[in-house]
Parts: sequence; C-alpha cells; structure tokens
Amino acid sequence: MSYNNDPFTKLQAAQPVQSKSGKYLQLTPACDVKIVAPKYLDTPILPLDMLTLISGRAGTGKSTFALYKLAQATTGTLNGDYKGKPINVAIFAREDTLGMQCARLKAAGADMSRVFFDEPYFLTKNYEGVEEHVDTVTSITEDLEALETVLASHDIKLALIDPLNSYMDGDTNRKDDVRKALDPLARMAQRLNTSIIGILHLNKGGGYASDKISGSHAFRDVARSVLLVAKDDETGKCFITLDKCQYSPEQGASWTFQLESVKIPTDDNSTMSVARISNLETSKTSAGEIINANQMRDIDAAANARLEDSTSDVLAFIISLLEDNGGKLETQEIKKEAIAAGYTWSQCTNARARHKEKIKSTQVKQYVYMWELVKDPTAEQNTFITLINDDKREPNDSNTFPTFITFPKENEKRDACTPVINVRSVRNVNDSNASRLSPVINVRSVNTSEPNSELPQYPDKKDFPNYSTEQLEYLVNNKSGLWNLYASEEINKRKNSEQAKGAQK
Repeated sequence: MSYNNDPFTKLQAAQPVQSKSGKYLQLTPACDVKIVAPKYLDTPILPLDMLTLISGRAGTGKSTFALYKLAQATTGTLNGDYKGKPINVAIFAREDTLGMQCARLKAAGADMSRVFFDEPYFLTKNYEGVEEHVDTVTSITEDLEALETVLASHDIKLALIDPLNSYMDGDTNRKDDVRKALDPLARMAQRLNTSIIGILHLNKGGGYASDKISGSHAFRDVARSVLLVAKDDETGKCFITLDKCQYSPEQGASWTFQLESVKIPTDDNSTMSVARISNLETSKTSAGEIINANQMRDIDAAANARLEDSTSDVLAFIISLLEDNGGKLETQEIKKEAIAAGYTWSQCTNARARHKEKIKSTQVKQYVYMWELVKDPTAEQNTFITLINDDKREPNDSNTFPTFITFPKENEKRDACTPVINVRSVRNVNDSNASRLSPVINVRSVNTSEPNSELPQYPDKKDFPNYSTEQLEYLVNNKSGLWNLYASEEINKRKNSEQAKGAQK
C-alpha cells in the first residue's frame, strides 16, 4: 500500500475505515469543527443538552430542589437561555407517588400542563383473554431508543430521573456498567437539546464530599455538572454547592435555602402538607463543609456518650465510697478500693475532673490529697422531726415532726465516736465487676441525747434502726440515694420481722 507524501493531500483523500468490529474510524480536522458557546437552562448549574447530577443524603432537600427548578422551567423563570420561554418537563420518579409529586410541583408554582410523568407498562392478556396494562419500570439501557422518541414527541427540554440508579441495569458500583448506561443517555440529551437531572444519594462519612456519591466514580465523570446538597443538623438550613462545572468558572459556588411546609388542597376536599424551597440565596459555606461539620458533631457526640456512660459508673462508685467514709477519703485509699472494684485510677481522676461540682480535691500535706464530697449549698436543712398531726402541719412542709431524733454535732462526732466496719459496695451483686472492697473505717456514731439536731450530711446505715417508722417513710418519700436505700431496707426488715412473729403465734 502506497501513500502520498503530501500530508494535506493525504488528509483530503482520507476516507472512514471500517474495523473488524464493524465501526468506522475517521479523523476530523479541527478547522472543520465549529466553536459554540455553552448554553444553560439555569446558569451556571444546569447546562443545556447535558447530564447534571444532584447528590445528597436523605432528607436534605435534593429532590425538592430539583422539582423547584422544574417548576421554574415550566413558567420560563429559570435564569438561563430559556428565560421567558416556558418549556415542557418530564419526571421519572419511583420513590414518591404521582400525587405527592403533583402537590410538590404545585407548591413550587409549576404550570402543571407542561409536566409529564413516566408511566411505562406491559400489555398482557388475563385468563379471559382481555388485554391489561401491567406497570413496569423504564430502563435507560434497554429502552433508550423508545425513550428518545417519547421525549422528542412531547418536546421535553428538561427531564428529572429520581433516583438515577433505579433506572439503570447492571452493577452501579462498576465503572463499565455505569458508562454503558450513561454515555448513550448523554448523547441522546445532545441530540434532543434536552437537559437531564439525575438524583443520587450520598454515602455516610466525612472527607471529600463528591467522593461520597453512591456507586461508581463514573457517575461524576460522565456528568458535566454536579451539585452536592447537605443540611446543617443544628440549624436545619440546607446548602447546595456546584461541585463540578465543566464549562463555567463558577465551580465551587454555593447557595443556602430552607424547606418550609405549605398546605396544598387535594382533590378529595382536604389538604396536605408538603415542603417547598424558600429563602434561596448565595452562601460562603459549602455543602462539603456542612457534611464534615455534621460528621464531626456525630463523632464528638458518640465519644462524649461513651465517656459519659463510663464516667457515670465510676462516679457512682466514688460517691458511694466517700459516703461510706464520712464524705471524704485520701486518694491512696480511693485508688486501692477502685482497683479492687475493677476500675483504673485514670477512670477515677477523669470522673472527678468532669464532676468537680460534686467532688473536690484538697492537699492535706505533702504528696497527700483528700477527695471530699461537695455539699450542695441549695440543699434543704434536713431537720428530722416526727409528725404532729395533719391539722398542725404546714401544707407544703414535709420536714416537720412533733418529736426529735438527735444526731451528734461535728465536734461530738470526733470526741465520742465508735469505729464501725463498713464493707458496702455500690455495685450490683450480679455485676461481674462487683466491688470486693476491703473494710473501710467509718467513724460516725449517733448520740440520741440531744434534741433538735440536724440530719447528718451523710447517711450511716447503723443509725437507721433507731428511726421511727414515720421517719423512715419520710426518707423514702423525700430523699434519694443511700438515704432512700437504707430507709427502704429498714422498713422491709421490720415488716419481715413482724410477719415472722405473726407466723410463730
């Protein structure tokens, strides 16, 4: 085979060549290509004759935003080359009923005569031989030729496919399967001068937001325009960002909007509430920033919840230990008891640091520290007196009683106390990590000789047998923690004792 050595002559004489696969291969001179400025249905987010993707997680308003743009297209109010020229739109949607779609379009102000819904069907015959319509789903891969004819016959200039991957065959996580469906769809859009919006979901997680588009990265590669939508979990505001724009320098532009609820009259003489877009304006915050901010808040909340769960258990242990030892104890003793109960010293110090309003640390001498329960300054003065009678008691006064039970003053506790061994654990006996506390000295005792003394700051179990039944019931009804627990135990003990005596008689 011989060739002319003149490149220009060769170029003029070149003809398409058919390959073994049946394709015709040819090269087109650049001088024969016309340069045409890109056109937009809505500048800069909806290029004409191209595929645009809108991606976001559930509940972020991505479908509502798409329907808002379709409604504007039907009234000629999009800010693009068709401004002032209403166009026909088509909707391919499987996640909402047609009635819901119509209500949302009406809320957005659409011209309903220019909206068309996809309703494919099979023709079959029933057992009587009568033809029936059986609903089915349009397939981009299998039905593209018929789809092109239907869109052309209705002069559709904007089509919404929601969600896009539900109208595709094959594995949407595989690049080849995605391109097999979307490349022909994109070429069809160019032939019809029709813009196509495809809705996709975003996967969870942070990082580069567009990498979270569900399915293969080929979705992003094929689309000429990609919009990301996110909702701020704290404010409820929605953000949309032009993450990819093949033909505009405005890539990265962002807007914010809100979803407001409006009531739409129905054909059964009722109303229904639907969402619509409101307060759409430019924003300096991108959807990707919102996605990552939400992710960080979720991570922080989960970490705080785990820490709080861990801390609450340790805190209960420390408080109980301090209560059993007069409200304060040296840290070396606390550490020893904590380790025996299955806790680390780090857990204890973290719990105290997070609850300094409950436990304070004081240095008593060099290298020696004491932890002490902080008395609530707003706590009521617990004067412990018995009921006089109903007509003498103030309606809201649950602390006044006719006779007194006395408790030692602080100086008397130090001078006339009797050591008591207390091995009580705050943990449940069925807990595999139940405390195995070694005996701890409790140096409080009760002197019942002095009238009208205040209730001690901390409960001592050995005092409760001295209380009357009315006093015990007062503690059960008005106190919490160990006061309530010890009082309930003493009441039950007395009831069991009375039952045993009755059985003996």
